[in-house]
Amino acid sequence: MEFKPYTKDELAACLELFDLNCPRFFAREERADYSHFLQQLPDSVSAHTVYLLGWREQRLIACFGMAPVSPETCALTWIMVHPEYQRQGCGGEMMAQLFTRAAAARYRKVAVSTSQHADQFFARFGAVTLRSQNDGWGPGMHRVDMEISLPSVHTLTDPHKPCQ
Repeated sequence: MEFKPYTKDELAACLELFDLNCPRFFAREERADYSHFLQQLPDSVSAHTVYLLGWREQRLIACFGMAPVSPETCALTWIMVHPEYQRQGCGGEMMAQLFTRAAAARYRKVAVSTSQHADQFFARFGAVTLRSQNDGWGPGMHRVDMEISLPSVHTLTDPHKPCQ
């Protein structure tokens, strides 16, 4: 998978990828928030804020971002994988990219806000649950706030293994 920074020209492709992940991983009510997030992204990438798109053969198959929360914590933003590519290592590849970028920006923690459908994925990378809220993202979509301490990110068995 080749990662490239998001540009405004890719808004429609990102929204299509979001739609493909509804309602399994995102509440439909979140689409407007995601669209607003994309439209507010800066035109240039910084060491602390980035939204990356994962491409394979000119097809958008994944995306995720990193944004500052505090001097020592960044947030993982809007991570998703095309359904045809899920469970093939793409998520691990994105997490490896995130950890590399977070460490380079000198973050010590990664905040993750997810749902009950993806919390176990993040737990594999050392995420611990801080709190949860029933229906926090919408009906039947519970919000789970987690945190990953970067020094403990030795759980990646092969961070360079590409998704299939």
